[in-house]
Amino acid sequence: MPAPVEPDLQAVLLAGGTGSRLGGADKALLMRGGSTLLSRWLEELERRKIRTAVVGPAHLRAQVPEGLDLVQEEPAFSGPAAGILAGARALQHSGQLGEGPSATLVLAVDLISPGPVLEWLLARLGAATAADAVLPRDESGRDQYLCMAVPTAWLQRRAQELGPAGLANARARTLLDGFDGVGTLVRPVIPAELGADIDTLEDALRWGIDLPGAAGS
Repeated sequence: MPAPVEPDLQAVLLAGGTGSRLGGADKALLMRGGSTLLSRWLEELERRKIRTAVVGPAHLRAQVPEGLDLVQEEPAFSGPAAGILAGARALQHSGQLGEGPSATLVLAVDLISPGPVLEWLLARLGAATAADAVLPRDESGRDQYLCMAVPTAWLQRRAQELGPAGLANARARTLLDGFDGVGTLVRPVIPAELGADIDTLEDALRWGIDLPGAAGS
């Protein structure tokens, strides 16, 4: 069952990975269980009524429902930090007047279990304060910047301060520079099966991804 509706949330879904270690395969369009990874994520976010901006190339437009923003970082393929800011700006420009969502989810399209990931992340966010950012880490202690939740007001200020290309070619962790002076980073350990993503051919075969050119899945 999906988590309760969360009208106070929005999401940036990063779907622009080049798949360099997958022979150039488009991660967003990889198939699992008869659906693309992108459509699986959008379905779960829609079920929870979480307004979403997809960050990825223009050819994904046919996969993104009408009414959802599809944007790309500047310059194109200049990294996740720039992509997050591009998505945040799109959500701000298309939002309603008023306070807006208190938190923004940052999610990677190649996380393989959208529903369980959202349930887990929303539960941790529900236990945090409005000034907290939830930054999961895996069992080895590595931070999972593409499966986090940050205060929307802080993210919007960061986007305005940095400008359209302010974090071009920067790692996602750069986005959180200076956050410790604003709020608290809550760093729960995410279960291994929820943090699993698709980076290599071995990952694709392990998780039943239909990868063009792969022998069996």
